[in-house]
Amino acid sequence: MKHAFSIFLFSLTLGACSFFAETPAPEAAAVAVVPKRDLVAEIRNEAAKAGDVLVIEPVQNPAVTILLQRIQDADAVGAHVQAHALTLEAEQIEPSNPVVIQFKAESQLHTNGFAMAEVLAQKSFDASAQTGPLCVRNWLTIAEARQARLNAEGAALARARAKECPFKAVERL
Repeated sequence: MKHAFSIFLFSLTLGACSFFAETPAPEAAAVAVVPKRDLVAEIRNEAAKAGDVLVIEPVQNPAVTILLQRIQDADAVGAHVQAHALTLEAEQIEPSNPVVIQFKAESQLHTNGFAMAEVLAQKSFDASAQTGPLCVRNWLTIAEARQARLNAEGAALARARAKECPFKAVERL
């Protein structure tokens, strides 16, 4: 009987311990990791797909041409702060160059300056020939800026405008 009482007491103690033991917290639902998009790279790649089109760009200072290439190289490796500094340097040389203005707009996308990106892309478009890859970049930048500010309708309109940019060169006989 003494042995049965010991087993009963042991069982009661074990049951009490398990009752007060911490229960593990339910595991959080698995969340899919969404890769961070490089909007600028996507915009530039899409503009490059414009194909064989008539491209009209301003004659620019050779120093600006070099800076623009350095900006693209910096962006390609994720050095967006450096790219932005180079953009400001190019702007000091040619402040009204639509290509430089577009690079500055794209730089704003990297820092989530979506309202300024839209303003600058529109300014670049207004100052440009409004055709070709630069035009595509202008309108896709505007689209992404609008999308980021939850203006889906405005973004769709900008994407439609981007599709109108390529202007096929006239074939000569």
